[in-house]
Amino acid sequence: MSTIWETSPRIERARCRLHRRLVDDWGVGRVTKGQAEALLRGASRGGAAIPNPSRTNLRAVPWDWIDVEPDDQTLRIEFLHGIVDGLHHIEIDEDDRDIRVTVFLGLDPDLLGGAYAPVGVTGWTKGKTSRPVGHRRISDGAER
Repeated sequence: MSTIWETSPRIERARCRLHRRLVDDWGVGRVTKGQAEALLRGASRGGAAIPNPSRTNLRAVPWDWIDVEPDDQTLRIEFLHGIVDGLHHIEIDEDDRDIRVTVFLGLDPDLLGGAYAPVGVTGWTKGKTSRPVGHRRISDGAER
């Protein structure tokens, strides 16, 4: 006789499948294919962030959303940044199975001392893979 605390192998397999699905969906941010235009229609997101190599104190930050455009190579990468920092550059490392996207932020080079409120601002930029994304997994390089 089993107790309420024991689980059957079938329930355990279902729980593992659910956990894998949650990890795939939420573990590295949201990844969609060709949905950015429809999801953002009417939203005010501003223009693409332009990389600025003069930014200082670089750090890798997690991205929030990547949309793979219809050409299956262009990535629209959305991330959060503050008032005093912005996009330094992105890196896209890829192999046959995985694509690792890393967003690097840095401080504004004209930043003067003082106090600043920590405010999160949504920014986005585009990057391109060397070949189609296909079935390769996209992961966040900031979460190593």
